[in-house]
Amino acid sequence: MAHLLYDEVNFFYHLFGDGEFAPTGDLFTLISEYVCETYPGAEFCDNLMMLIMGVDSNQLNVTRTPVFMAHIPAGTSTMNVLHWTQMVRSGNLAEYDYGTPWDNKKHYNSNKPPMYDISLDSAEIHLFWSPTDWLADEQDIEEYLIPTLKKQYVVENHKLTDFNHIDFLWGLRAAGEVYFPILETMQKDVAKRAHPKALVV
Repeated sequence: MAHLLYDEVNFFYHLFGDGEFAPTGDLFTLISEYVCETYPGAEFCDNLMMLIMGVDSNQLNVTRTPVFMAHIPAGTSTMNVLHWTQMVRSGNLAEYDYGTPWDNKKHYNSNKPPMYDISLDSAEIHLFWSPTDWLADEQDIEEYLIPTLKKQYVVENHKLTDFNHIDFLWGLRAAGEVYFPILETMQKDVAKRAHPKALVV
């Protein structure tokens, strides 16, 4: 889609500016009520989500599909969508390209947008990912992200089984395998900051 629709998104951005990029909520409300709540409409909606997010992991509560469809897609800016397509097309993790050397020079003092250097990140990282997530895919994680991050800052690396992209949000196993571990880490950090000497081992 990034390759096929780039010109259209670019045109939309230059025509209407940096507004919200999302189909109307009314449209998705109609789809959820008149398509996703019927049979075989519900199956169609499930398959549509899996086509975008990754293979069906059997974690989706299908009785909730109409509710989910009524809340997606979440809005974003046209500029954000255009930036994402630029990175997909170029294969580079770079800042937004304003389209001309002159415009880039005005924003970055450089003819080209600067690259993001995530190797400079020094925050503790607790990584949760899955090979069956088609949007944050395995190749990007294993061949770029993990080798680029400094090893001393990657505190945890959770490679989860059978999580597609949306399962991290709505999956039946998300609470036990993602949310509770994150909360536990946060609670330990709060306790450590409140009583630093008590937790020294």
